[in-house]
Amino acid sequence: MSFLTQLSSISSGDLILLVPMALVGMILTSELPSHTRAAHYSFEIGGAVVGVIGAILLLHGLAALF
Repeated sequence: MSFLTQLSSISSGDLILLVPMALVGMILTSELPSHTRAAHYSFEIGGAVVGVIGAILLLHGLAALF
């Protein structure tokens, strides 16, 4: 099964991991120094996206082990 077809198999129970990982990414990147408010918000959004992508990779990596 390819990775793209596995993405459609994300269930609502996976939100238990996706939401906290997005928050962690957002909190970690909000600590980066920025001179403007727009840059600060861009860092937060980017951190949330990276956190969700990391959670998806973690979920599918764990599913491949079992």
